[in-house]
Amino acid sequence: MKTESDTENFLYQNLSIQRIADLSNQEQFIGRGERLVKQLLENPFGIRDIRTQVPISRLISFEEFQFFDDEIKKHKFDFVLYRHFDIIAVEVNYQHGEKADRKSNRIFEPALKNNNVTLLRIDDYECDYLFKENTHGNHKKTTNDLRDILNAFDNSGISL
Repeated sequence: MKTESDTENFLYQNLSIQRIADLSNQEQFIGRGERLVKQLLENPFGIRDIRTQVPISRLISFEEFQFFDDEIKKHKFDFVLYRHFDIIAVEVNYQHGEKADRKSNRIFEPALKNNNVTLLRIDDYECDYLFKENTHGNHKKTTNDLRDILNAFDNSGISL
């Protein structure tokens, strides 16, 4: 049973996390392709409020959060897009395959949906260009990258 002290502790931890996130330069990327995805989301879609590495605790209710195991409680979404009419949590999955699918379908999507947050998954196996590198190990941004992101929006049922 949740006590008042548990709720205060939870709020304190989340407020502290948010203050740290707000003070950071928001360039703390943990995976390949995230910087490019952020640039592509900002420019053509006009989404200016993009947060990076947002803890799941910031997006769901305390009641749901308390039932997750420790691994899930530590999860951070690569991006969260705040639009005037909705919130979208973005997962950029590079070489995570079915493990990411199972976690996403079984755990994240229902919890986010219960809290009016939509999940946008950008999976490497569904992208033809976004995660491709040239022979020098670099990636040159092209309109094909944007097509991959538009397809991810479409596959997730999110309108632009």
